[in-house]
Amino acid sequence: MTKPEESPTQLAHRISGHATMYYLLKKGIATKYTPIDKTLMLAKIRRISLRMETNTWEKATENLGSIAVSAQLLLAGRVAEYRYLTKPLDPPQYPDKYEGHLVSSAFFALDVYLEEYAGHNADPAEITKKANEWGKTVYNYVEGQLSRYWKQIEALAAQLEQAQSMKMSDAFEVLEKS
Repeated sequence: MTKPEESPTQLAHRISGHATMYYLLKKGIATKYTPIDKTLMLAKIRRISLRMETNTWEKATENLGSIAVSAQLLLAGRVAEYRYLTKPLDPPQYPDKYEGHLVSSAFFALDVYLEEYAGHNADPAEITKKANEWGKTVYNYVEGQLSRYWKQIEALAAQLEQAQSMKMSDAFEVLEKS
């Protein structure tokens, strides 16, 4: 099943969701699951763009001190996109081949983390169940954080759609002024 063509506004909302969660994590506003050493948190993203590669968000989460922080950033785009489209904000299930790459990556990271610490004799079905439970918790946390910043996400999406590309520092400024 292929994903229907998305509008520039839909894309702008998804990217703005990622950028807003990035902002909330960088500024210490979203603090659940964050590592003590903040230098282990997120790589620097200099620009956001309607043409940016999806894997940019994954690259920002490499070498993190917290798998759940990584999942927050990866899930934020879906939360914002679904809210814009007025789709139900129910957390996704893992594995779901119809979810986007970043959503699958978030749940996969949680699953692999749990699998690694569960040991060799762990039941794969039980690990996937626990990854889904943890994923739902993280997803609901992201949804709560972004719902408090919805007005700012809308403002950022509108400016991003018009500009097509902007510095992350300019995106932070939009979020702070809206």
